[in-house]
Amino acid sequence: MTNQQSSEVSRLNKELESNPHFILPTGYKKITETIMNHKYELNCFKSNIPEAYLAALEAVDYIFSKASLNMHVIEDNASQQVKSKAKAVALISPDKLHR
Repeated sequence: MTNQQSSEVSRLNKELESNPHFILPTGYKKITETIMNHKYELNCFKSNIPEAYLAALEAVDYIFSKASLNMHVIEDNASQQVKSKAKAVALISPDKLHR
């Protein structure tokens, strides 16, 4: 991809962020990308558990997630975000297909 194409794709992506129904010009197609957002927090327990226990649990979760175990002890509150992006496609004229 040339610099001109990448700057055009960047411009089209900005346009798609503000207007997801934007119609792309010829030579570009719209693709969707799913982004997963993960939060490990104890908001639902804050009223039932003493603050010291919450702090200890968050510390244990941090240690487990950063250690070689790469796991959490706090339940994940995940959310999905679907984002549209532009992608340049190769245009081949029909007469060049029969060579």
